[in-house]
Amino acid sequence: MIKNLTLLLLLFSTNFSYATVWRVNNNDNTADFNEIKAAHDNDQVMPGDTLLVEGSQSYYDNFTMTKQLTIIGPGYFLNRNYNNADVLSANIDRIVFNSGSEGSTVVGLRFNWNSGSGFAIYANTINIERCYVRDITIGDVENIRIMGCYIDGSVDDFNSGTLFNNIYLKGNIITGGMSVNSNCNFISVKNNIFLGTSYTFNAYHFRNNIVISGQASMNINSIYIENNIGTNNVFGEGNLNVTDINALFVGGESPDAKYQLSANSQAIGAGYEAGEDCGIFGGDYPYVISGLPPLPIITELNVDDAASVETGLNVKIKVRSN
Repeated sequence: MIKNLTLLLLLFSTNFSYATVWRVNNNDNTADFNEIKAAHDNDQVMPGDTLLVEGSQSYYDNFTMTKQLTIIGPGYFLNRNYNNADVLSANIDRIVFNSGSEGSTVVGLRFNWNSGSGFAIYANTINIERCYVRDITIGDVENIRIMGCYIDGSVDDFNSGTLFNNIYLKGNIITGGMSVNSNCNFISVKNNIFLGTSYTFNAYHFRNNIVISGQASMNINSIYIENNIGTNNVFGEGNLNVTDINALFVGGESPDAKYQLSANSQAIGAGYEAGEDCGIFGGDYPYVISGLPPLPIITELNVDDAASVETGLNVKIKVRSN
């Protein structure tokens, strides 16, 4: 019999062999902690440790990070992209990065779509990867990497006086517009898909991006605006104008998998580097469907209904790593 498929994080990744790994689950008393905040605040959890946050029907409490940690959840759109799987995301409303959290990484969490939900970043050298998030607000910081996320909103400065530098925006789907003040600078904006209609910001490199709307206003101040794709001549020389933007993709019902490139897509090999694709699945940090974490995961589990001493229990699993 095929049981409900469950997405599990396996704890044998060599990436975390020199730090303590802690389980967090707000519906399981056998976990090390019931809340991410409780784990963060606990004196036994040291800077450099990893929190594996398991999926739950209940939201985790919001919190402010003042400690360097790696936080890993199971991803998002799991039931939509894995139709036979009974899997849950690790959901939260808001995380604020303050002094002391420098060097932290958050992967695979799902943020609620509420006003004010998402990340607020007021510390340097923060990595946001493979998260579903509404808005990301950035203060007077530098060296922020936002990569492989589904941003169902925008990336914004804290206010008109904000000064941030060296922000990397790679391989993201961004549904909202962006208007960032002229004091703020992105170092690299590459291989994103922009679904909104109005974008104003500074970027050193703006390459390999795809703009979906034919009505989009792209006010990008950049030395290098190259190998991007749009319609209605939204970009100038050195970029590609197409008549049917939807023909670039396979399409379908999935919010993110539908942006995989079709077999004859004009985006294939159209990137800045030789042989590099435009869009989220190209570049040096390709998008991973559903934001699955970079750990081995069980995607299918088949277990017999019954077992005996003679035959044992037959179990078949499928495992993948991203």
